[in-house]
Amino acid sequence: MKKYKIAKLLIIFFILLCTVTSLYYGDSLLLGSFSSFDNDDVKYLRSAETLIETGKLTYKDVNKSTVFIMPGIVFFLTPFVRLFGMEGATVFIRISQAIIQGITLYLIFKIYLKLFNHKVALIGLILNIIYLPNIYITTVILTETLFIFFLVSCIYFLIQAVNTKNKKTYFIAGVFWALATMFRASIALLPVVVFFVWLMHKYAIKEMISFAIIALIPFLILFTPWWIRNYIQFDRFIPFTLSSGNPMLQGVFINNNVDYELIAKLNDENLVYTNDEINNDIVERKMASKVFEYYLKNDTENYIKWFLFGKTVNNVKSPYYGELYGIKFETVRIVHLILVILSIIGMLKAKSKEKYLIIGLWIYFIVIHIPFLSYVRYLYPIMPLIIPMVGCCLNVGASITRPYSRGRRPRRPVLLR
Repeated sequence: MKKYKIAKLLIIFFILLCTVTSLYYGDSLLLGSFSSFDNDDVKYLRSAETLIETGKLTYKDVNKSTVFIMPGIVFFLTPFVRLFGMEGATVFIRISQAIIQGITLYLIFKIYLKLFNHKVALIGLILNIIYLPNIYITTVILTETLFIFFLVSCIYFLIQAVNTKNKKTYFIAGVFWALATMFRASIALLPVVVFFVWLMHKYAIKEMISFAIIALIPFLILFTPWWIRNYIQFDRFIPFTLSSGNPMLQGVFINNNVDYELIAKLNDENLVYTNDEINNDIVERKMASKVFEYYLKNDTENYIKWFLFGKTVNNVKSPYYGELYGIKFETVRIVHLILVILSIIGMLKAKSKEKYLIIGLWIYFIVIHIPFLSYVRYLYPIMPLIIPMVGCCLNVGASITRPYSRGRRPRRPVLLR
């Protein structure tokens, strides 16, 4: 069909654009250095190399096993590092990420095509292609590209599952939910959003329990080896990671302005850092709790405003973007804000029940990150999913569900096929 052909041509253009960008900038877009391993991207690559050499998942210290990161990104990078070496693999990783991101945007196009119509879907696809952070993210070696792919795949099958009540589709959605969690544990509570969607679709409690168990099975299968590994290595049950202490400690300070003097003042337990990741995580969690209680008691009004509103505004108002082709951050930030505002208007105009899954996801991403460091990278993964809502704002006819064929009302909701 014509709309699919146009979409595929746009996706090919997007993949080529991302690939050319990666080749043009090369390793100048690395966030860290291979000499000092001072940022996430080079640490992930080093972890892949160490995994190949020793069979151990490491991160900060190549001699110690870690639970600081989820293993998904390291498993993804390992084949590239094995074939091309740690430094030689970067270009091939970026090209792979360009292809994966292109597939992700095509899946989002299909989601909106089925939920609304081809105009909304095409507007959304074009906007996602010209939204520079979607290009930039393919040039940096981080968890985002794979995480978004698995998240969008999960949503694609989840929408179909909710409408059809098909057990196999719920199982597939569960597979992608588990894979997404392997890259970012923050999505582990996705069933909370699904629960509210089920309520809107008037699912019976028996149905909810049944489908929840089905979706949970692949999650348990995929995570059981991770749990066993963690128990053997650290003699405790660790479901995901033990690394939230640092972003939590930074996140309890207004505007992320860490007050080291206050930390020292409140450290009445003489908590100290060591070379042990788990100990340091405990220290930072305890100090975060102490700082939180201090500010809540001594600057209550301002602190509540910051926690409930300031953090959200900070996370939403700016894109995750590094400069490409001389296009300044402020320019992209203005475009980003316009897209966010128009997306919100589109959410209000759209009539499809399935929009509440997208809205619920956005709220989920905002709420789940409130306890942590205010950082725009945390909210980036939801942007490609909400940007097409702009189409519902710009296209008057798209504020209803998919148009009725030949004037007849469909007998059941339009489903993803």
